[in-house]
Amino acid sequence: MEHTTVTWEDNFIFRGNTIIRAETNRETLTIPPGLSGRTITTIGEEAFHRRNTPNLVNVILPDTITTFVGSPFMFAHSDLRVLTRKRSLPNAWDDFFLRAALLTRPLYLY
Repeated sequence: MEHTTVTWEDNFIFRGNTIIRAETNRETLTIPPGLSGRTITTIGEEAFHRRNTPNLVNVILPDTITTFVGSPFMFAHSDLRVLTRKRSLPNAWDDFFLRAALLTRPLYLY
């Protein structure tokens, strides 16, 4: 079966094109557009849980992210800011989608 292997690279555990967990003690983490030759398009449920990212206050999303599974930032640090470039917001990221995925966390455009 394709894309079933779980891989660890940099600060991310991912399967296929999906980040399933981030682990870091850094304050800022930039999600790369690709890992191990695969384009990262999806962030999985609770991928940024504070037990694995205790100091994280800034997550920078690449232009390649098109999908959030559930609420990837639900149990993140209470001060977490999610940043992206305005031009990277896909049309599919409507207001409902953003509210559900970010759980009322603001999405900062830079």
